[in-house]
Amino acid sequence: AITAAIIATFTIAAGAIILIPTFLWSVGLVSHIDSLMYRTVWWGFGHSSQQINVAAHVSVWYAIAAIVFGAKPMSEKVSRMAFVLYILFINLASAHHLLVDPGVSAEWKMWNTSYALYLAVLASMIHGFTVPASIELAMRKKGYNEGLFGWLKAAPWGDPGFAALILSLFIFGFGGGVTGVTLGTHQINIIAHNTLRIPGHFHMTVAGGTTLAFMGLAYYVVPLIFRREYPFKKLCRWQPYVFGLGISLMAIGMVASGMHGAPRRTPLSGVEGAGPWLALLGIGGLVTFTGVMMFVLTTVIAVFFGKSNKGQAIEGWQDMEKMKANLALITSDWQPGKSGLKAKGTVALVLMFLAWFAVYYFANWKALADVWHVR
Repeated sequence: AITAAIIATFTIAAGAIILIPTFLWSVGLVSHIDSLMYRTVWWGFGHSSQQINVAAHVSVWYAIAAIVFGAKPMSEKVSRMAFVLYILFINLASAHHLLVDPGVSAEWKMWNTSYALYLAVLASMIHGFTVPASIELAMRKKGYNEGLFGWLKAAPWGDPGFAALILSLFIFGFGGGVTGVTLGTHQINIIAHNTLRIPGHFHMTVAGGTTLAFMGLAYYVVPLIFRREYPFKKLCRWQPYVFGLGISLMAIGMVASGMHGAPRRTPLSGVEGAGPWLALLGIGGLVTFTGVMMFVLTTVIAVFFGKSNKGQAIEGWQDMEKMKANLALITSDWQPGKSGLKAKGTVALVLMFLAWFAVYYFANWKALADVWHVR
């Protein structure tokens, strides 16, 4: 909450400050506004507004892991330091909006996109690796120790909150994180800026990762606060998967059509090779809308018309007693980092992530080399 508040403060302040000269210009008291100055001040902290959502949804990851598994962070100090890295360095992500502008120097652009920005990326990677590792250790403590992924196989995949958490993690990390770091690279940005690849990226981060996290939290918050059950439980169990599939298809369609040169914010006019991917974008949009309506329908009915759960034992993810047992594990003196248990499955997933990142990153350098010939 503190991280989100600090980022919100300097983000809103930057947006407000630039309105002062533009207001004076609009009423005729200032004769000229330099567009480069305007964009530099505006985007100096503009992109950080997204990180208000990120700070909140990362907190939701930790919360759902605690509610469903009784999971504790492997190291609270490391997790807290990751939030500090957001405060100190996430504003540098705004640089990718200025990489094709002459308003700031090439040295500034390359420093922010090649070095300093990665400290903010490191923060998300810490959270993205800590949450599944804490879940794995909690599951192994409960006896699910078979192989690398026995704990993952035994996870409650029919729990919409857990499904939303795991889909949020994968879409945000494997999709949004990898594409974001790549798009934020100075040289690659030249061929990607203002194409549909940019919306493809943030449909994986905010539209996908953040939205799924909040959807997942609602499946616990509504029964706890309003003391009512969710109706249509099968529909609830399928909802995160429908939404996750739709937003993934939508984002993949955007990224792939953007790689063919399809622009953003501009009516398309027969970009060669982009047609099938734009069709995938449209199909994904319909599936996403279906997932959204499934969530809205069940949540609204639960809040206003759901069956009361006061003093009743409820099966499934709305089982209050099970939540209490998991939260009791959180307040115990069990320390995951000193338990002797190993998060071997998470390490394997991390290696898969890094391999995918390397393939995608260097494929983009190959694409850049194909259009930027050195003579």
